[in-house]
Amino acid sequence: MKNYILILLLSLLLLLASCSPKPGNSDNTELIIGPSTKYSVAEIEAAMDCVKDKFTDFQDCTLVKLWYDEEVSDRRIKSYQTTDDEETEHTPNKNIILFLSDFKTGSRAEMTMLKNYTYSDWQWFVINNPDTGEWEVAGYGFG
Repeated sequence: MKNYILILLLSLLLLLASCSPKPGNSDNTELIIGPSTKYSVAEIEAAMDCVKDKFTDFQDCTLVKLWYDEEVSDRRIKSYQTTDDEETEHTPNKNIILFLSDFKTGSRAEMTMLKNYTYSDWQWFVINNPDTGEWEVAGYGFG
């Protein structure tokens, strides 16, 4: 009887583990860094790492491509700062970087995401914290 209960509990644990969604994957992301007059390659890479870290929150998704285009970044940041966003309203442009990305969702993606879908031109606003010097994701989504 004890063996039966033990097997039943182990089976239940395996079933629960297989049902839980996996974290977002950014291991094989294509990274594209365009020319920049504002940031060094190291600064852009550090900000990209921040996005990749945050992407683990995107359950059952795969980050396919992440890129920086300074012209697009500057234009969208300027547009974003003219809205009522408190996070970036008074942040100097030198401390904000915007990335675009493409990612795919799986069948177990969050309920707010379309399943088995490819999102294109997904925006990531990343701010350099002046107190710590670290990059932080301030917002993301469609523009």
